[in-house]
Amino acid sequence: MSDRKPSARSLLSGLKPTVLPPPAGPVGGVEKAAAEFLGTAAPTVVPPAVPQSTLLPRKHKEILTSWSIKLPLSLKAELEGVSRYNEIPMSEIVVEALRRHLPDYEHPPAGWRRHK
Repeated sequence: MSDRKPSARSLLSGLKPTVLPPPAGPVGGVEKAAAEFLGTAAPTVVPPAVPQSTLLPRKHKEILTSWSIKLPLSLKAELEGVSRYNEIPMSEIVVEALRRHLPDYEHPPAGWRRHK
């Protein structure tokens, strides 16, 4: 018999991990998480994500270009939040907005060239 103590890894290898719910927020987070974990809290209602069918259909795959633009910080934060919540890339939301909004503007006539 060996005099070596078993390692912590070998002692814990047979245990299953406990999955805890994510924290609910900075105020009352522990209490809310505990209530949800124990099943004593009201169920959380999560609004459905924007269905992909609301996006305009792509006619064909287009070549994309990288372009830096300046946005108000509040608009960028809103775009980022909507993008994460709906699991849609920010670039797709911006492209969709431009496709819907650009037709509202007058376009230059054929052959028009901006003079510098």
